[in-house]
Amino acid sequence: MKNLAIRILAFSMAMLLLLSTTSFTISKHFCMGSLVDVALFSEADTCGMDMVSDMEQNTPDLKSTCCSDEKIVLQGQDDLSSGYDQISLDQQYFIQTFIVSWLQVFEEANKEPETFKFYTPPRLVTDISVMYATFLI
Repeated sequence: MKNLAIRILAFSMAMLLLLSTTSFTISKHFCMGSLVDVALFSEADTCGMDMVSDMEQNTPDLKSTCCSDEKIVLQGQDDLSSGYDQISLDQQYFIQTFIVSWLQVFEEANKEPETFKFYTPPRLVTDISVMYATFLI
């Protein structure tokens, strides 16, 4: 139970670190007001209508109303240099106390000591309670 909890905690912390430091770029391409393509980590494919002839380039209104691109950039965390020595002494005591008390939650219950584990009892030749006629009623 304790090993499973430690593995789950370590995996969740690793995933949290990975997701907080990774940057994402979402690229969207709109054509005539409707969404044509969405891409993650790359450029969105165009609809093919953004290729305008030389004559249509002279009119900037035609191109701006036809197609548009939108990029959403989610910047990840770059500064991970905070260390244990930058935490105040009271915070260090709190963290240590919290970890120790959390680990004690997963300790197994105390079992009876197995003192006679390797001791084999002697063979009974006769039943003593029958021999002396002493029975619990």
